[in-house]
Amino acid sequence: MNITYRNTINPELNSRGKPITSWMEDWTLNQRKAKFFEWCEATKLGVVIRESLWLFPVIEALHLLALATIGGAVLIVDLRLLGFGLRSQPIIKVAQEARPWLLGSLSAILLTGVMLFVSEALKCYYNPAFW
Repeated sequence: MNITYRNTINPELNSRGKPITSWMEDWTLNQRKAKFFEWCEATKLGVVIRESLWLFPVIEALHLLALATIGGAVLIVDLRLLGFGLRSQPIIKVAQEARPWLLGSLSAILLTGVMLFVSEALKCYYNPAFW
């Protein structure tokens, strides 16, 4: 990718001391996204996960376990709403008891998802299914 930079050593400044033109001004949106994905993959976390033999599979297993947990919590509440299970329990109580599982698994999904993403960000960038 050929990226041309404007004069970044002595940029023109406005009255507040801010650069008038951005050095990224000539970049297309795809170039900006590609640079962000490259940066993500080059982070220390991304490198550690990518170079470890066992860390990626462990994180992926936790990600899938959290996905199954959130699915189970939603299923319990939905079945109660439809009247197929836990009929002796009020709907609000079932929902309140499922909420910590929903929030905990959602947090785990987000955390592990970010870790999986930074370990192979460029692979995601070039994969049409990601977009």
